[in-house]
Amino acid sequence: MSGSNLLLRVTSHGLVTWEPPGLYNTHCAVDTTWFPFDVQTCIISVSGWSYNMEDLNVTNKVSHISTNDYRVNGEWLLSRTYISSIPKEGRSHLNLVLQLERRSAFYVMNVLVPVLLTSLLTPMVFKLPSESGERISFILTVVLAIEVLLTVVSAHMPATSLHTSVMELYLVMVLSISALAVILTSLILNLYHREDDMELPKGIRLMLQCHQQLQRRTQVGSAKEETGHAMHKPCNTSNDESSSSDEKHANSNVVEEFDKIGNLKNNKRITCQKLSTHLDDIFFWVFFGLTLLCTLIFMLTMGFGGS
Repeated sequence: MSGSNLLLRVTSHGLVTWEPPGLYNTHCAVDTTWFPFDVQTCIISVSGWSYNMEDLNVTNKVSHISTNDYRVNGEWLLSRTYISSIPKEGRSHLNLVLQLERRSAFYVMNVLVPVLLTSLLTPMVFKLPSESGERISFILTVVLAIEVLLTVVSAHMPATSLHTSVMELYLVMVLSISALAVILTSLILNLYHREDDMELPKGIRLMLQCHQQLQRRTQVGSAKEETGHAMHKPCNTSNDESSSSDEKHANSNVVEEFDKIGNLKNNKRITCQKLSTHLDDIFFWVFFGLTLLCTLIFMLTMGFGGS
């Protein structure tokens, strides 16, 4: 801070003012837990390390930092500045505090929305027909897309192990769910292309019975709705015949489902293709519920914690 061109201002009262110019590069620790809704607090410390308070007393005349030369940044919003004076170890100490809030619109449109939409694609692999031959390629594409999004998120954050982003944890969870879906899809496809039948263990047989009972209740509800609509139609011969045929068709479906459940209880063997079809339906709802639960927890955590 010395030089022959530096000017000092001296008043008639003996007050000497010295304003040394300078450009200083500073660093501050970044907490990326709530990325991209994080708020960072950066502290610049000014102190006379070689002097005690009796020799040099650093004080502030204003309570905030001047932002006359500040330029608007597209990534960060300078929301607040203040200056605090804290004596430390017998020396005067000033803390220049800047509170920066990340502008999240770019990350919401280019990172957050694709992450949420991609995470919902994992359960859809169990709705693809096994004979289509596209199930493995579909779920591998989803896994690669999640991995690319995880790389994009990591590229916008500093390499540190002190703080872990909630979004990174969510992506790792979704990636793990997708990897499990790859394994289960491979096993189900292997099961589907077998032509023999197999003996069911008791646990799997109970699970299939519960699944068929849920399907039966759904079909019973739809049959009652169809019957109710038929009863509200005008009474004539053709409508009576059509309503009775619809009712017989719905009742026959219900009877078939009852027969399937009874056969499943009595018969301990089932073809591999039928078993794979049941497993596809069961795993679709399991993975859909698991993905939806993780997504809701992530959104609630970001909503309350990020704010």
